[in-house]
Amino acid sequence: MKSNSSKRKQEDALHETDRVKQVWYDSDDDISDVQGIQIRYANREGKLNTQYRQRLIEGFQLVHGIPAWSLPKAKKRKISQSEDEESDSMDVGRSDVNDHLRPGQIKIIKVQNLNNEGHKKKEYIRSIEFHPKSQVGLVAGSSDVVTLYQVDGSTNAQIQSVNFDNFSLHNTTFAADGLEFYVSSPSQRHFYTYDMVSGKITKITPTYSRQHETIRRIVRSPDNKILVSLGHHGNIYLHAKNSKEMIATLKMNGEVQDVAFNSSGSVMFSTGTFGEVYEWDMENRVCVAKFPDEGTIVGSAIAVTPNFLATGSSSGIVNVYDRENMSNSSVPKPIKSLMNLTTRVTSLTSNHSGEILAFASYEKRDVIKLAHFPSMTVYSNFPFLNTFWGRPNTMAFSPNSGYFSFGNDRGEAYLFRLKHFDNY
Repeated sequence: MKSNSSKRKQEDALHETDRVKQVWYDSDDDISDVQGIQIRYANREGKLNTQYRQRLIEGFQLVHGIPAWSLPKAKKRKISQSEDEESDSMDVGRSDVNDHLRPGQIKIIKVQNLNNEGHKKKEYIRSIEFHPKSQVGLVAGSSDVVTLYQVDGSTNAQIQSVNFDNFSLHNTTFAADGLEFYVSSPSQRHFYTYDMVSGKITKITPTYSRQHETIRRIVRSPDNKILVSLGHHGNIYLHAKNSKEMIATLKMNGEVQDVAFNSSGSVMFSTGTFGEVYEWDMENRVCVAKFPDEGTIVGSAIAVTPNFLATGSSSGIVNVYDRENMSNSSVPKPIKSLMNLTTRVTSLTSNHSGEILAFASYEKRDVIKLAHFPSMTVYSNFPFLNTFWGRPNTMAFSPNSGYFSFGNDRGEAYLFRLKHFDNY
């Protein structure tokens, strides 16, 4: 009996020691198992619902912007007053936005790089795009990552990054409604779409007539009806925008190098390695005109403005044609040839009003120009002197020309404020 009593005392002492050594206490342990599980489940669901709701809000704002009714009156503006005040200190003065853009010197200032928060020195920028509806910029580099930024010219905060692993992306473009963007690679026969609201990535593999066809570039029509993919051997593929199914194939001589639409999307122009320009009726999907681009052996780029057609060539010449007079001759002549480049024109684009034509060559350092229209003269103060800009590989104007950006081989997406234009 004595030994049993002693044994119980020793066991009680050990249990007491365990309680003394306990260094952590959870109040949930005092709640019944069922109640504890219910409370923890409710807390978890509440957190997930909050995250999901925030994701929907961010997705809506990314595509449609912040509703004007939800902003204080002082914030209802497209380009911030503080940004322009900061810009004025660096510029000679602001143009009256109601005046026509003037030749000679353009009122332009460099602001914070578009990819300031995601700059990678060892990659080169392959694509820059501006969202057609919201103040958002897209930058894609050789790391196969597409990054979205909030464009304000001062911080350009990073919104999100989307990875396309092992894809070697070369081209991106937003849909005309801004609800998705497309990513293509010249080494792949498929392309991707990214839904801006849901964040979903969808792989699209079209059925081509050629067995080993790859997609070198995706171009969308301004009317948001058609996606154009550039194949090989002169093949231009048309896809329905919504289903992404291939609906027609256009064919030109040589390798197609570039295509561009008029503002309505009813007409498309193309250029290629045979130095010819094609005009396509997009409603009937037929070629309505073809002519040799004067002095061009290999066409490399093409751009359309409300009044002019511009073509770039492998020799660096940019020809400008008057669109009104093109139909008067089977072999139209350019009204102006810009001879500021000596290497292949790799980028050619116009701003929304057709008053500025930007052209550049990736084959030589610092080779980028802005030309004024309708005078068709190059601005003398851009690019800025005594500055190393690298090799320009891609460029874009924002929807209303408030910003201009180009990317180079050093991972920099430069951003500039065009003072003549008040809106993003």
